[in-house]
Amino acid sequence: MSGACLCDSANSAKCHGEAADNSEGCIFDSEGHLTFNNKKGGNRRRAMPNQEGCMRKPELASAIAERADLSKDKASQVLNVILDEITGSVAKGQDVSLIGFGSFTVRERAARTGKNPQTGQPLTIPASKTVAFKPGKALKDAVAK
Repeated sequence: MSGACLCDSANSAKCHGEAADNSEGCIFDSEGHLTFNNKKGGNRRRAMPNQEGCMRKPELASAIAERADLSKDKASQVLNVILDEITGSVAKGQDVSLIGFGSFTVRERAARTGKNPQTGQPLTIPASKTVAFKPGKALKDAVAK
């Protein structure tokens, strides 16, 4: 997948964002993600910015600003504080429960045996912690409509 970008030049900045120089080849997959073939031979995949159905942080901050009658900068600050507090609490091992929206919890994964996909040799995957999100009833109901 190396070579020139398959997007037209008018959409190049939208397609590549900060990598608008087209130094990376890209192609859209069936899910609307871009797959970049970078110069080191590795592939990266990400959702298209401003894609229909994909709200990013700036759009969320703008929506908050509009509904709460705040400036966009102030709404962005509020959003950052909320995300920082959720991140800090979960990092300390505390659950964060937002009634109606959902809960963020820390789950521990036990150590297990896997295999190296290149060699087939068994290897030990160490125990780890991960974050889980369980949607609340109101969120489930809103999505189901």
